[in-house]
Amino acid sequence: MMVSSLTLFTGTSKRATYFLIMILHQKSLILAWQSFYLQMYHMLAQESQEH
Repeated sequence: MMVSSLTLFTGTSKRATYFLIMILHQKSLILAWQSFYLQMYHMLAQESQEH
């Protein structure tokens, strides 16, 4: 009984860590894309103002 609960716990924790990593990875990707788009937008806005 102990062994099965232990393996179940480790499997669940592995899945939870993987899930957390996925969420954090997606959030960092979204933040990176947001900053990238903001930089592009500011560059385009400056270019349109110069012309």
